[in-house]
Order: sequence, then C-alpha cells, then structure tokens
Amino acid sequence: MPETPDWFMEFVGAVVARLPRDIDEAAARRWVGSPDQLEEALAGALIVAAVGAIDSNAPFANDKTAEGFELLEDVSEPALLGSENVGEMQIFGDDEPFAVGDDVVDRVRAMSPKLGQRHCEYLLAHPEMIPEEYNRYTLVFGGTLWRDGAGNHLVPCLHRSRGEWTIIFGIMEMGMDSTDRMAVPVGEAPTAATAAPEAPVAAAAPDTYNPNAPFVNDKTTEGFELLEDVTDPVEFSTETIGETQVFGDDEPFMVGDDVVDRVRAMSPKLGQRHCEFLHAHPDMIPEEYNRYTLVFAGTLWRDQAGNHLVPCLHRSQGEWKLIFGILEMGMDNTDRMATPL
Repeated sequence: MPETPDWFMEFVGAVVARLPRDIDEAAARRWVGSPDQLEEALAGALIVAAVGAIDSNAPFANDKTAEGFELLEDVSEPALLGSENVGEMQIFGDDEPFAVGDDVVDRVRAMSPKLGQRHCEYLLAHPEMIPEEYNRYTLVFGGTLWRDGAGNHLVPCLHRSRGEWTIIFGIMEMGMDSTDRMAVPVGEAPTAATAAPEAPVAAAAPDTYNPNAPFVNDKTTEGFELLEDVTDPVEFSTETIGETQVFGDDEPFMVGDDVVDRVRAMSPKLGQRHCEFLHAHPDMIPEEYNRYTLVFAGTLWRDQAGNHLVPCLHRSQGEWKLIFGILEMGMDNTDRMATPL
C-alpha cells in the first residue's frame, strides 16, 4: 500500500477541523452511503484549486540571464490564472501558412494582451489547467521577450510532445505558422502595442576561414553543450557550397524529435565556422539561395533545457543574418541544409 504523504494528512486535518458542525445529517448520511456523490461534492468545493496565483516578483524557473540573454519585455499580469481564463489567439492566419524573420518579431510584439513566462512556467507545473483542445498547438507566451548574444529574439513556449507539455524557447526569426498560438488572458480585447522592435545586435566575424579558430558566437558562454562540430572542408568557394532539402514538398512542416533525428542523420554538412565565414563574406553565397534559410547542422548545440540548436543563415530585409534555430521548433521545405559539393 503506498505511503500517504504528510502534506495530504495535514490537508485532511485542516479540512476536518474547519467542517461546520451544523451539516444536515440526512445529507451527510447520503454522502457516506454514496461515495460518488461525496466525490462530486468535494470536487465542487475544491474547484478553487484550478486557480493559481502568479508572483510577479518570483525568479524565473528558466532564467535566461544566466545564459547571457537580455530581458526586453516581461508581462506578469493577470496575477490570478485559472483554466477558465487561459485563451489562445491565432498569430498568423490560415492564408499565412509560414512566416519567418523580422515580420514574426514585429507581429508578436504588436499583439496585446498576452501572457508571459511566469504564466508559462506555472501552467507547465499545472498542465491540467491547459484546455485539452489546445493540445494541437504550440502555445507562445509572448509577454516575455529575450534577446540572445547573436541578436535573436526568443519567447517561452509550451510545446506538446509525446503526450506531455514541455517548455522551449523559440527563436521568432526562425518562423511561426498557423499552429503557433499566442497564450492570452480571456476576456480582454486585443489591441495594438506601441513598443518598437529592438534592432538585432550585429556579431563580429572572422576575415579568413580557420577550422581551429574559436567560434565568433560561442554558445558555451551561455551554458550550452557542444554535441557535434564539423570543420571540413577547409577550402571552399561559391562553386562548392551546395544545399540539400531537409524535408520534401510533401512534408510542409515538421516539429519535435523527428526534425532532430532527420538533421543528425544527414551527411555531408557544413558547420558553424563555415556559417560564420559566409556571414562575413555573403558575396560567396549563391544568389539563388536567397529564398532559403541555410542550416549549418554540422555544428549542434544543446541548451540547458535540452533543446537542440544549429547555426543558420536567414535572409531578411536584403541581408543574411546569423541565427540559432531550435530544431524541435520545426522546419519546412524552405529550410535547406548547407552542404559541401
């Protein structure tokens, strides 16, 4: 027989001590004789358990400042959160199947109201409060916005994988589609926000390719673990930079471990030092690749939350930008593996 936890015995004692002494005897005997009715009555009395208090001054369970990230925005209201007032709002419509780059950042920052990271972490600890119909979405808690050392904008998200909710930090520049839904407090009408988006921080890059040089964007300084790193070929040029489709035209968008497995299995591939070199020499990137996000998965990082990240070059506003994409957040057929020819 399993041992009864101390907290439960304390709870039972507190309930018994505060039971009114004028309970109707007939009702009491009816509940004693009908355990189902008693359970229903207790469930109704304890419905307050589905409402949680959000401490706006509590530290984050996943504090990204420890990884060198900058906190740009943080929403901690409403202070009370219950299953009845957790809503979702479409970020991109059905006619906008997938969007990437600064458009995503601008759209998310302009939306209001929205829940933040403390709401996200509370719901992760109390997943029974998340409406079941939201299981098919990735819930974006855009009220809290982080910026990493490479200038990427990240937001906490709850993603459903293998029957469980997990917290991930999605790089907005990597894209969103119609299955990404903003977590919002129900009952407040959306309004346009006035905050202007922050300009990405430009990263320095080497002048020549050196397979032994330190990374310009060394993620170990943020507590990340380097799992894989490819530095060959040492010599490459415009004629020897290729691209390979990661997911086919019949696989429009994939998320989760399937993306990680697919990317890790592909070979050959270029790594982060190739990525940083090309970022410094964008004239070497074939012009026909401008419509893709180039994934340099020869280098694979794992952050403290267990997410797998790869360096990518993403084309935005006429320029190539270096971002780190979380593989579990998904890829589609515009993401192309950078490969040596």
